[in-house]
Formats: sequence, structure tokens, C-alpha cells
Amino acid sequence: MISNLKLDFLWLPNPYKWLGKIDPFQQQWAPEYAKCKEYLKICSTDELIKFYIICYKDHYPKNYWFGWLSNGEASDHIQIINNYSVVDGKYFIRKDILTLKEQSKKDKDGYSYTSDRIFNFKKYIDVSKIIENELEGKTYQKTDNGSITRYTLNNSPIDFIEITGNSFRLKVNDKYHIHMR
Repeated sequence: MISNLKLDFLWLPNPYKWLGKIDPFQQQWAPEYAKCKEYLKICSTDELIKFYIICYKDHYPKNYWFGWLSNGEASDHIQIINNYSVVDGKYFIRKDILTLKEQSKKDKDGYSYTSDRIFNFKKYIDVSKIIENELEGKTYQKTDNGSITRYTLNNSPIDFIEITGNSFRLKVNDKYHIHMR
């Protein structure tokens, strides 16, 4: 269950600048990192989406997604299509992912960050209630355009969330991006 996970390491800056030594921050949070990775292997599609929203709802998190979901081969099979890095789901631990698409930007300091991520799933997903529950306390506008439902947020690292029959997209509000080690 998500409530059993301690996610602070996603948002806390690493106060240490260690080169060639064991990083105390990473060492301290290694058990929680491992729990998150293990959880994301076995949780339902609904829980994956819930987890993802929790991670971005209030703070821009460190980006561990690719490592958490990859089977170790995904980075060798990235294709660039329409400015998105696209990876076939067969290179992920989870078997419900058809493709993962990511678009990156560079911040003012030249650091790259993921600004847009689209999960395409192998099956239909009905996650409107999950999204609305997780966005409780946030101001957002919901628009429904038949096949696309969009949640546009105010005052959040999430610019918008879009869902279609089998996809979930989270676009980052670039003003909230913070580069953290």
C-alpha cells in the first residue's frame, strides 16, 4: 500500500556532496527507494497512477521512474518519435504498459528534466475517480472532450493530466521544476 511508503527522499535535497564515497543521503533512503521499486512492480495500474500523482501533486520529485519501471534493457531501446523518447512496454517490469513516452526539456542551468510523460496501457483504464481523489485539496478544472478528459491544475507541479481510453498523461508545470541531486 502507498500509505506504507515513506516518499520524502523524492523531494528532499541531498545535503551531501560526496565524490567517490558512499553518499549518506542515498544510504539513509536506500530501503525506502527499494520498497518503492518493489511496490511499483506489483501494484495495480490504478495504484501506479495514484502513486504517480502523489509524487507530483505538491512538489517536483526526483526522477526515478525509468529505473523503477525498467527491466534493465529499456534505456537501450529508446526511439525518438515526434520529440518524445518512446520505449516499448516489453522492456518494463510491469506487463500492463504498452509504451512509455517522455519528453524532456532543459532548465536555465542546462539540466535535463522530464516535462511530459505518457503511459499507454494494454487495456482500458477508468481512473477519473482516482485522479479526483488524489487531487483533493487542489484547485483544478476538469474538461471532457468525448475521448479526452483533462484536469488542469493551479498552483501545482502538475500542469495538467489527460486520460483517454488506455492512456495517462502528466504534463509538468515548468515553473515548479527544481533540479535536485
